[in-house]
Amino acid sequence: MTENNIDNNIEKMNSVRNIVEIRNLEKSYENGHIKTLNGIDLEVKEGEFPSIIGPSGSGVSQHC
Repeated sequence: MTENNIDNNIEKMNSVRNIVEIRNLEKSYENGHIKTLNGIDLEVKEGEFPSIIGPSGSGVSQHC
């Protein structure tokens, strides 16, 4: 791959728009005494399919 091809690929990746953007997400229970998420940043770009996974009983469904 040539340097020109790499530059073109980087330009294409940077031109894909965010469809979801989250900054500094926090989630807590018990009036803030139990933090389950803290300082989460997430960008989902067009064509991406993120998922939240974890073992049974880990609380994943509580955040969906």
